[in-house]
Amino acid sequence: MLLVDDDTDARAAFEELLTTVGCKVLTAANGLDALDLLKAGARPAVMVVDLEMPLMDGQRFCEACDKNSSFASIPRVLLTANPYAAFFHSRAYRVYSKPADTGAVLASLATVCALPRAA
Repeated sequence: MLLVDDDTDARAAFEELLTTVGCKVLTAANGLDALDLLKAGARPAVMVVDLEMPLMDGQRFCEACDKNSSFASIPRVLLTANPYAAFFHSRAYRVYSKPADTGAVLASLATVCALPRAA
């Protein structure tokens, strides 16, 4: 799983939650860092992506993924403080407003990939 969020506290909290349910989690603070991880060979089962980030925001990151056949099929769950910003991307599996209901996010993740154990 790839978790992309510029908010250090939110990223750490989600990483801890995902690790607790048995997920192997890679993290990135922005889209550029996440794209570098993918280009280096990371192939997560799903990506959890914040939309509003510096350097490369979630929208531009998703657009870059769509242009690469190796990355385009990786499911995405989007997080945003601005729920209207999420409607740009019809390929998102789900879109959640921040602060996100962690139970709902985990349920979505379990739907698109096999979580190691029930949350």
